[in-house]
Formats: sequence, structure tokens, C-alpha cells
Amino acid sequence: MVVNDDYKDKLLPKFLFHLASTFKDELIRLSGKTSFNFVSVGTLRQIKIPLPPLSIQQEIVSKIEQYEKIIAGAKQVYENYKPQIDIKPEWEMVELGEISDKTQIGLVKNSGEQGEYSDIFKFPYLKMDAITYDGELNFDKTVYVDATKEELEKFTLDDGDFFYNTRNTPELVGKSAVYHGESGIYLFNNNLFRIKFNDKANPDFINIFLNSNTGKQIIRTLVSGTTSVAALYQKEFMKIRVPLPPIEQQNNLISEIEKEKNLIEANKRIIVVFEQKIKDEINKLWEE
Repeated sequence: MVVNDDYKDKLLPKFLFHLASTFKDELIRLSGKTSFNFVSVGTLRQIKIPLPPLSIQQEIVSKIEQYEKIIAGAKQVYENYKPQIDIKPEWEMVELGEISDKTQIGLVKNSGEQGEYSDIFKFPYLKMDAITYDGELNFDKTVYVDATKEELEKFTLDDGDFFYNTRNTPELVGKSAVYHGESGIYLFNNNLFRIKFNDKANPDFINIFLNSNTGKQIIRTLVSGTTSVAALYQKEFMKIRVPLPPIEQQNNLISEIEKEKNLIEANKRIIVVFEQKIKDEINKLWEE
């Protein structure tokens, strides 16, 4: 933005930078409907902004920069966190098939049978894109389908169900996650394969191992297919050998990781809080 010479000694560039974020939408509107956004100097000159004394501008800038440092620190924490389990050499190694009680491929619903929630599409339906590369579930990816009573009884997920992605691109096939939520609510897609483990295995423990560097390396060796579409078949997946300490030890390790995840979530909330503080700090200038 061009600053009139009369105001160069009355306006801090950093103050103007932060202030500009509040009228971005207005600038886009003024730019008109062209192939790219452009605002003329003449139009910019007509925009009026609040202009407190330099000392107040500096105070506001300092406060915002402090908030930005807090946000950056919190982002560092959650962006670099990954659950880790230190594998002990004395732990038994077992095949997934040895600790599985029940396995099942998901429900087939073509694209025309999927949509947003409506009177027709009432039941949430998890597909392969609901599993993140890091082994978490993203419920924002949920679509909805219709389902018969028999389909609901057969294909809804129970709390603690483990499932993995059977078909995808070579780098994404084999993604896995554990469903944690109310039983009998979510259906799962036919590109997902459900495993109910027996009482010797904690599904979250298995999931963390499979999403570790070691686990992903094992999975990569089992993938078959083309450069664009790959598959990880049940027969091969169930032969994967995983470390398996006593169930009490698995549960204790997962409990500690849950505490870590709670701290990560707290950092995410910090980001939201301080981003809002920045907005409030700037918005109140327009109200005064």
C-alpha cells in the first residue's frame, strides 16, 4: 500500500501490515472480476484506516508479535509430534493373523449412492481418504449413504476396531487407523479391511507400530500393483509380524501416549486462542 508523505512519520509499516489483514476481502471486492486481482493506487488511496499514535501502534505490533511467537511454538510442537514406542528385543514377535478374532472387508457403495447428509443418505460412511498418512482418522472426510438393516448390523464399526486401506496409490496403500467412537454409528467402505484383535493385543499399540518407520517399511515390501494403483491383500497383511509385549504393558504404553496426545491437543487450542487474540487486537481498532 502507498503511504502519503504526510503520514510516513505517523505510520509504522508493521502496523499497516497487520492492519491490512482486516480489509483483505474488501480489496478483493474492489479489484473487480478479472483474471487476477488488481487494485489501483487510486483505489488504495481512498481506503481509510484507524491511525492511533505511534506509541500505541508499537504497543499493538509488539503484542501481536508476541502472540505470533506463541503460535509458532505451539505449531512446532504439534507438527513434529509422532507417537513412538521403543521396541524391546525381548518382546515376542507374532503374525497379525495369530492375534485376530474376526476380519471383514467393508461395504460397497458406489459414488451415486453417496452424498451429504439428507433424508436419503443418513448413515456416515468412512472411506480410505478418512485415514491420514500418520494413522489417524479425519472425520471431516465422512460421506453419507443409505443402508439396509442387514448392512447396518454387518458393516458398522465398534469402538476399538482396527482397519487398513487395501487399495490406493503405492505410497498410501496400507494406511491404518483405529476407530474410537460410539459403536454402531459409522459404516466402512470396501477399500477398508477391518480386524478385531483378540485380548492379547491392544489395537492402538498395533496401529502405532504399523505407522512407525519400521512398520511402513514392512508394508512397502508387501504392496503389489502398478505405479498408480496398488493393493495390499489380506493374506499378505495378516502375515506381518509385530512386537507384542504382555497386554498390560501395551495398555500402559498407550495410556502414556494418550497423555502426550492430550498435550498436543492443548497446543492446537493455544493456536486457536492466540489467533483470535490477534484478530481481536486489530478489530478493536476499527471499533474505536
